[in-house]
Amino acid sequence: MYMMRRVIGLIFLICLLGLVMACGDDDVQGLVGQNGNGGSGDDQDCPEGQVYNPLTESCVDGSSDDPDNDDPDNDDPDNDDPDNDDPDNGDPDNGDPDNGDPTGPPGCEYATLIGQTCGTDGEFLGHAQVRVVGEDCDGEPFERSAQANEHGLYSIDQIPPGDHTLIVESGSFSGSEPVTLQPGQTKDLMAQAKKSCISADGVEIAVIDGEWDDVSTLLDGMQIDYTPYTALAAESLLNDLSAMQQYDIIFIECHAWNQTSLEGTGGFSNQVQSNIRNYVESGNSLYASDQAQGFIQQGLPEAITFYRESEGVTGPRQGAQISSLATSVESNAMQGVLGSTTTSLAFSLEAWSIAESASHPNSTVHFQAAAPIMDSDPFSPNFGQPSGQTVPNAPLMVHFEADGGGSAIFTSFHNSDQATGDMQDILEFAIYQL
Repeated sequence: MYMMRRVIGLIFLICLLGLVMACGDDDVQGLVGQNGNGGSGDDQDCPEGQVYNPLTESCVDGSSDDPDNDDPDNDDPDNDDPDNDDPDNGDPDNGDPDNGDPTGPPGCEYATLIGQTCGTDGEFLGHAQVRVVGEDCDGEPFERSAQANEHGLYSIDQIPPGDHTLIVESGSFSGSEPVTLQPGQTKDLMAQAKKSCISADGVEIAVIDGEWDDVSTLLDGMQIDYTPYTALAAESLLNDLSAMQQYDIIFIECHAWNQTSLEGTGGFSNQVQSNIRNYVESGNSLYASDQAQGFIQQGLPEAITFYRESEGVTGPRQGAQISSLATSVESNAMQGVLGSTTTSLAFSLEAWSIAESASHPNSTVHFQAAAPIMDSDPFSPNFGQPSGQTVPNAPLMVHFEADGGGSAIFTSFHNSDQATGDMQDILEFAIYQL
């Protein structure tokens, strides 16, 4: 009996100890699972940001068990990560208008102007320069600019709101008009059926008549006024620099040289050569077609190297008669005008002037081709026809820009020879570059 009582008592003691241990596990699990200060007792209250750890019986940093607490790339916008999504963390590109963002300061949000440039005849004009000038919200002068594309389309942004002036420029031509922009506005002038046009007002032009060109008719169609000169009357003009400088642009048509005493055996007088250079370098522009190449050949020799130029102004006149010459369109601007990288040009007469190269950094070649050299034997039945020889990569249209701001354009072809509508676009483009 005694032995049985001892066994029963031992079993009871074991069960009692098991209950105590089980209860202890539940309490630990409950404390670890709590958030906040880690328990209900005062001895378990912890400062903000810490939790009670019953295993160490102390308050510990609440982030110590947070796997993201030291990760600079976590989603906490306040963890000092400069690449997080917090717009106020010092990122200069975060859209805050006060940190250099292009939206402008509050109350003076930038505006945008959209439009299309046009020529003197109202037709769209490609590659014009467009500027908006005025005062910003602080009364300081500003200027924003853009270049129109080949279709005359332009867009200028970051314009301070207010009353400003819109200026369109191309060569010697320009136009201006007032424009008013509201804060944050995108103003589309095309939606108002309004173009931004240049004007010929104030542009003085002289046209020296020759043969096989018809610049006068072209200018008439573009609604541009000019003063015509016969080649004989032009002798006194080209010998007088001050008289030349009355004009912003002088056109010299092909064969004008043959009707004057300006050209000697070797070329033009030193006075004429000097006048041509000074005229262009003082900011004015010259256009010479085909056999008028001597004015550029001798007045601006660095602009273009001509075929057989060592023989004087008559040396380059070796081009063969050809009804259709396959031509590459070299400049991006002219490719935009024509919408193509190739075209064909007609040379209905022989002895047209061949340019050999235009390597000067200020010279732009718009067209080039393998120029056929004519059979120059006057007794040959093939006189004037292609001899089988060519000048490879001969520039057929060159635009030279002088350091003084003036320019000169040479074309080896005549506008009156061309049967395609391209010629109108080509020559109008050339005129607006002068």
